[in-house]
Amino acid sequence: MIVPPHLTADPRVAYPAGARGDAVVTLTLTVNADGTVREAHATSGDEPFASAAVDAAQSFHFEPATRDGRAMAATIRFEINFHAPVPSAPADSAAAASAEPGTPTPAGASVAPVPLKPIEVTVQGDRLAPAVTSFSRAEVRQLPGAFGDPFRAIEALPGVTPIASGLPFFYVRGAPPGNVGYFLDGIRVPYLYHVGLGPSVVHPGMVERVDLYPGGYPARFGRFAGGIVSGETAAPNPDAHGEGNLRLFDVGALVETGFDGGRGTALIGGRYSYTAAIVSLLAPNTDLAYRDYQLRVAYDLTPSDRVTAFGFGSYDLVAQTNNDIYTVVFGSEFYRLDLRYDHAFADGGQIRSAVTLGFDQTRVGDQRNSQDRMLSVRTELHRPLGAHLTWRAGADLTLDGFSADHRTYSDPDDPDTARFNDLFPVRTDLGTDR
Repeated sequence: MIVPPHLTADPRVAYPAGARGDAVVTLTLTVNADGTVREAHATSGDEPFASAAVDAAQSFHFEPATRDGRAMAATIRFEINFHAPVPSAPADSAAAASAEPGTPTPAGASVAPVPLKPIEVTVQGDRLAPAVTSFSRAEVRQLPGAFGDPFRAIEALPGVTPIASGLPFFYVRGAPPGNVGYFLDGIRVPYLYHVGLGPSVVHPGMVERVDLYPGGYPARFGRFAGGIVSGETAAPNPDAHGEGNLRLFDVGALVETGFDGGRGTALIGGRYSYTAAIVSLLAPNTDLAYRDYQLRVAYDLTPSDRVTAFGFGSYDLVAQTNNDIYTVVFGSEFYRLDLRYDHAFADGGQIRSAVTLGFDQTRVGDQRNSQDRMLSVRTELHRPLGAHLTWRAGADLTLDGFSADHRTYSDPDDPDTARFNDLFPVRTDLGTDR
């Protein structure tokens, strides 16, 4: 028998400053086995009410969910209603009303105002790193020009510039693209956007938050001289839900549901572009295409232990045909499989251990098809040591095997080709951070 979580006290959520009118916000809360809130995000509701509700929910405390009498973590929906404050009466009137009935007030005398007791509001949450810019999914969906895509919001920030229109590589504060790191759930990826001004390589319905570190990024990313763009996916949700979109250039969908009584969740999403058919009408010699996919299965072994398999990938191609010769202008694809184990501590801390397999392949200008086969192992730990102090630690080890084939239409014994091959030899890189 499963019993859902219950609040131990009435929730207190302050009405946002500068807001007007009444509002209703629906939250999805992940409640730990000790009754604290692990994660909170708004599934409906306008700003600034949504952000106020999410911030306040971090301090809620519940009687935890139970399965056959044993406490367990659970994900629930929670609704918060905001009501506009009623304007207070003038101080003199309020003071007069508080006087005992029948007490005369001397002519020309004024009643001293009754001092109001100040209201103290404490909001608990994670402090952002210095200079970081962070966008939540609720914020991005109201940002003009981002089309609801969290990563597109980063592109619009000052200091972020593409190296060429239509290519998914960017300068961040002057750092060349090779020195800019892109991560999703701590997994390194080569780029975040599809070619030809396309959307991001991950369905926006799966992304919970995107952070831009223009410099001075956290140590867990490592090995980059420029900025870092990091995305975090939404927590698994056992409630059946989904979303889809149909645009002029592509179609996409995302579906997630639970199984085994909510202990497990399964998600599938992706997008497919039919730009090739459209572009062929305008430029018959040009081929433009992109697509991506996301697969995730998570299962709660215990209320505090979860295993997850997360796979995703992306494919992009720009090519031209001249004199019956097919030339790749830009072609790239990458695939990732991340197997992770998460353990939640009773004090709100968490440890994650993961193994990632990856494959990247890129061809630019029909010159050389470069490949990278990646194996990465990482462990991340964070434990709160008090109300104002958190301990973070971790280590990772990444093995990259780089290789490249010969240029198309070239003789491997040709001196120019040989010199070109010497610039890109087969090599293996090993990197670690602690």
